[in-house]
Amino acid sequence: FNPNICHWCKAYAGKLEGENNICVTCNMILYCSNCNHESLSEKNHQEVCGILKILLHNHPEFWETYNFNQEEWINSRKNLLNLVKRNLQRDMMPYEMQMIMFAKSCFVCHEQRNLQTCTRCYSLNYCSNHEELLIHHHITNCTKLKSCYEIDRNIYYMALARCRYKFCELNASQIEKLKAVNIHQFLEKFAYTKCQAETQFSSDYLSGPLTLYYGIMNQDLYINDLHCVVHIIVANVLDAHYVLLWEIMLHLCSRKMKHLRVILIGSKIQIEERKNVKLCSECNKGKRQFEFESYCMIFRDY
Repeated sequence: FNPNICHWCKAYAGKLEGENNICVTCNMILYCSNCNHESLSEKNHQEVCGILKILLHNHPEFWETYNFNQEEWINSRKNLLNLVKRNLQRDMMPYEMQMIMFAKSCFVCHEQRNLQTCTRCYSLNYCSNHEELLIHHHITNCTKLKSCYEIDRNIYYMALARCRYKFCELNASQIEKLKAVNIHQFLEKFAYTKCQAETQFSSDYLSGPLTLYYGIMNQDLYINDLHCVVHIIVANVLDAHYVLLWEIMLHLCSRKMKHLRVILIGSKIQIEERKNVKLCSECNKGKRQFEFESYCMIFRDY
């Protein structure tokens, strides 16, 4: 979630025609003027928006945050979040919590009214009293925040299937010959592209299985069993989004492993499910299997 870009299409103001539309009910979420994105999102946003309207009317102190320090600002967001949770009577979606915790405010004094937005990174807001401090932000954090926004947006749009197919023919022999020691060498050999966004995306979703694989290899813990179970503890939304890419372990350990089971466990898991994954033709030829399970709970209760 980013309060400075369209919640539906994730575009920032510089790429849009016309005026942006801030939700007039809660003043916490932004939409562009294109394609009526506000109405498309209305069904999902309506419930939490109505609660915020009532709470902010009854508790104006949540708007009166001028000259708050960082600790005071965070505490005010946590208090508002707890009130919303109490009234909503259901688990909140990640973006609903983020729209409260990451509400638009001046990066210095936390004023929430009459703000301007950095038009380079679209990740920082400032009031008229602190505009002169923007130059320090441009020197220190702006480029990093811009990169973070672009990666998040690419993850939002990038189809996993587009990247997954690149590794369908990969096997243990190729990996051993390459002797890659980092993700850059691996991607340069097996998934080279001139598209930086695709490289960043591949690096992100492959980091889990490749970290496990190289940990096993470096410690000489060679897999000799046909069956392998991987527990991902404190799993989150992205872990669930990326879980299908764990199929690469069946390619990396193709000499022995025939069955892979990945279990996601975490309080932030949104959907509990068990699924047999449809595999590539190479895995089908080798009669390999991949299944995953997800549980919304802490590991102690699993």
